[in-house]
Amino acid sequence: MEGKLVLATVSDLADQATTMAGQARIATGADRVTFTVPATGLDYIGVFSRFPPSFQKPWEVAIVVPLDDFVGGLKQTNRNFVIVDNRVDRRRSIADHHCGGKDRKADRTRIPGDA
Repeated sequence: MEGKLVLATVSDLADQATTMAGQARIATGADRVTFTVPATGLDYIGVFSRFPPSFQKPWEVAIVVPLDDFVGGLKQTNRNFVIVDNRVDRRRSIADHHCGGKDRKADRTRIPGDA
């Protein structure tokens, strides 16, 4: 404020995700919290680490990031896999239709003892 350094609390922060992470930390005491910001629907993860006792201040470092920063690539890979899998299934169906719907390998496979 006016060029002066002031102590801010979690409730003073303008960022809703950071505020929610701090509130979850206070409520649970957990070093790792996950939550959803209602206004955006985005999932977040907050990780907290205390300074060592030798520092003699009750300070913590907090990292708050959208969960998709970690699993977003995995989600996209899964979506791509589903698309490819669906295309393979569709091509298999088309091939079965054009081949009379028979599985030719099954026709050649005989179980020993069958006539």
